[in-house]
Amino acid sequence: MSANPGDILDAIHPNLKQLSHSSDQLLHRCPRQYELYKLSPATATQELRAINQHEELYYKDEDNPHLSFGSVVGIGTQHLLCGGSYNSAVMLMLQAWEGHIDDEAGQWDKKTFWHALFALDKFIAFKQIALSNFTIATFDGKPAIELGFVIHCGGGFTYRGFLDALLIDTLRKELVVYEGKTTKSTSLHQAAYKNSGQALGYSLIIDAIIARLGLPEVGAFKVLYSIYKTKSYEWEKFDFPKTRTQRALWIRNILFNMQHIREYAEAQYFPMHGESCLAFFRPCNWFEICEMSNETMFGEELPAVKVDDPNKYQFHFDLQELIDAQIAKQEEVL
Repeated sequence: MSANPGDILDAIHPNLKQLSHSSDQLLHRCPRQYELYKLSPATATQELRAINQHEELYYKDEDNPHLSFGSVVGIGTQHLLCGGSYNSAVMLMLQAWEGHIDDEAGQWDKKTFWHALFALDKFIAFKQIALSNFTIATFDGKPAIELGFVIHCGGGFTYRGFLDALLIDTLRKELVVYEGKTTKSTSLHQAAYKNSGQALGYSLIIDAIIARLGLPEVGAFKVLYSIYKTKSYEWEKFDFPKTRTQRALWIRNILFNMQHIREYAEAQYFPMHGESCLAFFRPCNWFEICEMSNETMFGEELPAVKVDDPNKYQFHFDLQELIDAQIAKQEEVL
């Protein structure tokens, strides 16, 4: 006799139902690592930081000071995008830096606090040239930065994300999603960013703001990436158009990820992908112990549920409503 779908959902630990771009990457890389990460009591802070910084979860380590670099550079550049002064941007970066400002842990990758300040200096010239026709959008009377959204997917599943900034292209009169990144790579290729699903969810925020402002609907939008190369001290820009068709496929991907998690939970088996045991020159945190049972690793009691504060997300969506809206748009085209 097959299991009741409702019973399967009830058997899935709530932590496994908390989805995001970064945790999706983890699920694709190694389902067993995803399970252990979600159930571990020590990873809630890491995951929230990864969601806020739009980064991957794989190699997060709370005792590694130079992981502050990307978020600190983001804080400073966001402040400049909002029209803030250089000095106040530096103060915000100083307040956000983790550890001692003279710590040299990130010296090899050029990710010390002083390198973050140099990235800010370089961003000023980059902004004047590459972003001259863009200005920050506003939402509820505030600059449109760090806008959070939650998609309620049913069965206790949620998908969460944060938008770096929403800009206005003053020449084309269009809303543009802005994503700031840092990398130690000296040579970038658009393939690293073009097909990332990370920014597709932001189209929901664009639709919500357009509806709030009473503007005409748009069939497509643009994502603009500003990437700082730490070793060459350069900013580089990519921009990619995103269509409603791509967003429909992104929603479908969420449904497939949910399906896989249900299947793994029903089988009580999250597969280990051995090719992911080593990445970024270090072994997985659970290397050589992941083959133990969950009971051995965590005890008989279920791990505590990680509670996410819904108030930090400005936008809440229902997945079924999004699907219905996509179907309606498709019918209009036909």
